[in-house]
Amino acid sequence: MNNLVTLSLSEVDKAPTSLGSGVHKIICLTTDKFYIGGTRDLRARWKEHRSTLRKNRHSSPKLQQAFNAYGESNFIVAIIEFCPRTELKQREQHYLDLYTPHETGYNILPSAQSLRGRKWPAEACRKKSIRMRGNTLSLGRKHSTETLAKIRASNSRRIISQETKEKMRFKKLGKPLSVEHRAKLSAALKGRDMSEVRALSSANKKGCVKPVEQRAKISATLIKQYEGNRILTGCCSRFN
Repeated sequence: MNNLVTLSLSEVDKAPTSLGSGVHKIICLTTDKFYIGGTRDLRARWKEHRSTLRKNRHSSPKLQQAFNAYGESNFIVAIIEFCPRTELKQREQHYLDLYTPHETGYNILPSAQSLRGRKWPAEACRKKSIRMRGNTLSLGRKHSTETLAKIRASNSRRIISQETKEKMRFKKLGKPLSVEHRAKLSAALKGRDMSEVRALSSANKKGCVKPVEQRAKISATLIKQYEGNRILTGCCSRFN
């Protein structure tokens, strides 16, 4: 297999931004085993691989174990073939069939498909949970002011459908608030004219269709109240 470009995994930042799309591999120099993948942006994908490996979160447990065992300095990245995006899956599959890295290397699947959305067996989830215990790389991590600003800007452009808003609201129904949360809400609402808030809330509820489950709960509650009032009225009439 001829490599068109070879670079240390630690130095992928030095790769040209104009590399484009193609099929690549990540090679362990100690074992000569490798991982094959196809990507639309080689430089960005290499950086993503390096980032997840450093965080012990790579999608390939075999590659992650080798990285943890031999260290970053023992890995290089290489381009097998440049190809247009429309042919990526086909060319990646060609090399997966040719070298079978799912058997002899670090790939998980024999086919050129994403692991995103894949449902893992319970045993695999249990093993991953055990392996990840004690991993505190992101625990207590605080984003920089610049990163927080980017997150806020990104979220501000999100358009949330009415259906999603209803699901979010329904999920919070009946959820008890902590003492600290109630104190913050009370402090924020002190001195505020609630007539405007009530009017806005009323306007938002107009034409809002409640989920079937919520309507059933409301109906059951009203029936109980009606039955209770009827019994109470009957008892009172006996004493009159």
